[in-house]
Amino acid sequence: MASFSEVQLPITLPSLENNTPEYLQRPVPPHCPLLHTLAVFLGGRGSGKSTMLIRMARMYDKHKSYDRIVVFSPTADLDPKMKAFVSGKGLFADVTHYKSFTEAKLQDEIDIIEADLEAWEKYKRQLAVWEHFVRSGHNVDAMSYEDLLVLDEELDWTKPKSPTRSGMKPSTLVIFDDLVGTRVFRQDMSGLG
Repeated sequence: MASFSEVQLPITLPSLENNTPEYLQRPVPPHCPLLHTLAVFLGGRGSGKSTMLIRMARMYDKHKSYDRIVVFSPTADLDPKMKAFVSGKGLFADVTHYKSFTEAKLQDEIDIIEADLEAWEKYKRQLAVWEHFVRSGHNVDAMSYEDLLVLDEELDWTKPKSPTRSGMKPSTLVIFDDLVGTRVFRQDMSGLG
């Protein structure tokens, strides 16, 4: 019988031509929750919480479900599996590892996520202008003045490049590992965006 990490079923990407919300268009491993899921792994020391988390994150990574993975773990260097995971070797997603948690570090990551999403929205606007230009047969008379400014000043008359390697809306996995008993659970984080 195959283990959880060995299951390799084919995936089907949702059609981008329908009205499927963008967050549901990211590919996910079969039989796994869709993105924007909150999961909590509870168990005693050595019960396999971090190992299961790594396996699950690697399954999502194989399907390019995330562009970035952010890990807050003070003990990652003590566990060979977690240490290898936070190194980012062999992963599609870029990995950022923090050995401690602070509200400022989390806010920095939230700011990066927001900037990634703003870049994505700008890309979508530019792509719509470019596609209109191509559909018009490169006829500048069919374009609005605002669209011509986008083509000339922002795109230099070339097709825009996706801000993500996946070519899909940015998605980030944030992992909090072994933080019980640390300041993360004693801080008031009500002011976070």
